[in-house]
Amino acid sequence: MREADTSDVSNNAVTSLPDSFASLPHLTHFKAANNSLTGPVPSSLRSSLSLTNLNLANTSLSGDLSLSIPELLSVSLSNNQLSSISIVAPKIQRVYLANNAFTGPLPDLSQARGLTTFIASNNSLWVTPRCMRDTLDRIEC
Repeated sequence: MREADTSDVSNNAVTSLPDSFASLPHLTHFKAANNSLTGPVPSSLRSSLSLTNLNLANTSLSGDLSLSIPELLSVSLSNNQLSSISIVAPKIQRVYLANNAFTGPLPDLSQARGLTTFIASNNSLWVTPRCMRDTLDRIEC
């Protein structure tokens, strides 16, 4: 039997995620939107080698989040209470960070040559021109 490549636990009463994503090496899509997640995002999810789409929007995530996912194409973290984010994902195309508690500079996405969508409205972010100028010239915000 082939391992699942998609997991969707959205719109449930999920409050935490197990740290067992490393045992799912073929997982490419993970969605847990519209839940009441608390605590940190599991390290095995934050550094997945196969994940291409991550949707944790409309949950109750807070604090700092660092993602290092080499195959990631799309991340949706809108409508949370995250205060800072770091994204290392050279293939990223779509980033949704609206309605969080981010302050300070935008995440450095200068390595993301395929970035087409970056939504970070309703935060207190500011642009760091040196690391974002080329990226912002390529996309429509």
